This record gives sequence, structure tokens and C-alpha cells, in this order.
Amino acid sequence: MEKNTYLSVPYKLFEFSLKVLRPPKLRLRLSFPSLPPWLIFIVLLVSYILVISGIIYDVIVGPPAMGTTIDPVTRTLKPVAFAQGRINAQYVIEGLSVGFFYALGTAGIILLDVSSTSTLLKEYQVYCWILAMLLLFGFYRMMIVFIQMKLPGYLEFHYQ
Repeated sequence: MEKNTYLSVPYKLFEFSLKVLRPPKLRLRLSFPSLPPWLIFIVLLVSYILVISGIIYDVIVGPPAMGTTIDPVTRTLKPVAFAQGRINAQYVIEGLSVGFFYALGTAGIILLDVSSTSTLLKEYQVYCWILAMLLLFGFYRMMIVFIQMKLPGYLEFHYQ
């Protein structure tokens, strides 16, 4: 019995098409302006922050920048930045703050990569590693705080 018989027929068809068809020899000269790598990195990082922040949700749904709730003591409206108890909704400020902390976590990962290169002095490698660990710990801790603000009572026995 032949192994992988269900793959042999499409493979043979693909192999036959490569023998019959050949790609055309094109000599296209495309001239793109040479962009510096740091500019490409900044554009990608900003677009990453905006997508993580939920800018697409904000454009489609159009939530308010901040919400309000009634203070139980004074019976006045007070502003809130997190849509508490509503996991499928967010305010604009909530999304931007989460995106900012995701960017800090990303910077921590990038610094870990930079600290692993051998071109830096040992002292700078240690500084990069310490700063990366601080950024990653801060990112993780703030995400726990944001989840606890979003969902009251979540993880209350683990983080007090």
C-alpha cells in the first residue's frame, strides 16, 4: 500500500503543471524611494498600537471617550475611563491606555533582543536586560489591574 495516497494525486498534478507552464521572464524595474529602517519601524509600531487599542472598533461603533457613573455618596455624575462589567465594550481612553501599555511590553521584548546582541558592552547589556524586565513586569501588572477594573472581583484571591 502506498503511503499518503490522498496527497499523491494533487502532487502529481502540481508537478505536471510545473513542467507544462513556466513563468514569463519579466524585466520590471521598480524604483521605490529608500526609506530608513527606523521610519518603517516607527510606522509599524504606531499602527500596531492603534490596532491593539481598538481604533477599528472605535471608528465602527463610535463609543464616547469616557463614560459617567453616579457616585453613591454624593449622587453626582463622576467620569470613568473603563466600561466596568461590560467585557464587549470599551471607551476610547480605555483602549488607548491598554494600547500604550502593550507598546511598553513590546519595547521590553525589543530591549531583551537588543540586550542579547554581543555588540553592546556587558554593562549596557545588563542595563537593557533590567529595563526590559521592568517594562515587561509593569506591562503584566497593569494588564492585571485593567482586568480587575474591567471585571470587578476577577482574580481577587490571587492578587491582593
